[in-house]
Amino acid sequence: MSEASFVAGGQRAPEEMAPQEQRHERQEPHALGCPFCERRDLELTLAETEHFYLLADNAPLIEGHLLLVPHGHYACYGAVPAAYEAEFAALKWRAARFLATAYRAPTFFEHGVFRQTVFHAHLHALPFGVTPLDLFGRASAAGGRPARSLADVRAWYAERGHYFYLEEATAAEAATFPGAQDAPSIVGEAAFFPPDANAYEQALAPLWRSGGLLGAWRMRHERLEQRGPMLRRLDEAWRAFVANGG
Repeated sequence: MSEASFVAGGQRAPEEMAPQEQRHERQEPHALGCPFCERRDLELTLAETEHFYLLADNAPLIEGHLLLVPHGHYACYGAVPAAYEAEFAALKWRAARFLATAYRAPTFFEHGVFRQTVFHAHLHALPFGVTPLDLFGRASAAGGRPARSLADVRAWYAERGHYFYLEEATAAEAATFPGAQDAPSIVGEAAFFPPDANAYEQALAPLWRSGGLLGAWRMRHERLEQRGPMLRRLDEAWRAFVANGG
């Protein structure tokens, strides 16, 4: 771990934290050598529930880049048990409220095995703000379809296997982000794309453009070298969010 490595302190409510010994009794699937299973080289963990944790990406594309990760070793969110959906939705909604408060409304995306670099389910959240994507049109043209809930994610994975999932913030959701009670598993408009490189790149291009990433793409080693100040500011923003009841 580098000198920038740390875990955010003072931000987790006691009821969110599962005791270490309980984690070993969960009988969740585990993969030796998986950094998300072994919690290895994770820079900044913000919150944790029984089956999920929220952390900062250790090579952020932009400041505020978060990951929502299940404790268990599942290939993608299409393989995560349905029984976890309400817990997942509440933590995801909390992450969305934080990003909308501290940065901008988030876009979520997941590599449903397709294009994964760590082979363990993880949902990206990046504060790009409201960015018109013509999401349903792009998905339909590429052979994809809208997503309404995690049940749709599980259905796609069971029927068709790999996917790319993209969820954009809409103006209505971005303006409110109410409390997490009975939160929906999908915050904005969402769609699946088949595992096709061209469709993937076309779907993400408007986001990279809005985030100033087109033409200024930084390699992973560069992002790792530059992450320290971004993670410290993110940590401070999360502490302020929690102190204000977030």
